[in-house]
Amino acid sequence: MKLPKYRAWDIQQKIMRDVNEIIGFFVKDPDFPIVICLDDIELLNGKYELMQSTGLKDDECEEIFAGDYLKIDHDEWNESEIVEVKWCGDNYPAFDIPDSSLSGESNGLSLMVQDVNYDYVVIGNVWDNPELLEV
Repeated sequence: MKLPKYRAWDIQQKIMRDVNEIIGFFVKDPDFPIVICLDDIELLNGKYELMQSTGLKDDECEEIFAGDYLKIDHDEWNESEIVEVKWCGDNYPAFDIPDSSLSGESNGLSLMVQDVNYDYVVIGNVWDNPELLEV
């Protein structure tokens, strides 16, 4: 079984951390650190914001996480689009780019990664680069 990967935004220090940095001293079973991590009060009291990997990589082989900003280009578009990757929650349990021109009846993220006419790269995230989505 492949466990999901996470990274964590340290709200106080304002830096991205590997989850293992945070939970290293909490780990009782090194094969399942995130299970212990998610149940630990340290992550639930507002010190860290967890971001789960989508399991996908961009065109430059960088892993894509929830909260990342993607720059999307298409062969037929005149300009790029910048979108945020989101975990859509319990009602729609999937990663998506719901605020993009690709959203609709289907999952825009899924459509994008399956179509060779799209180019997409991670250009930042909601914590390090909040200005990227400002109008």
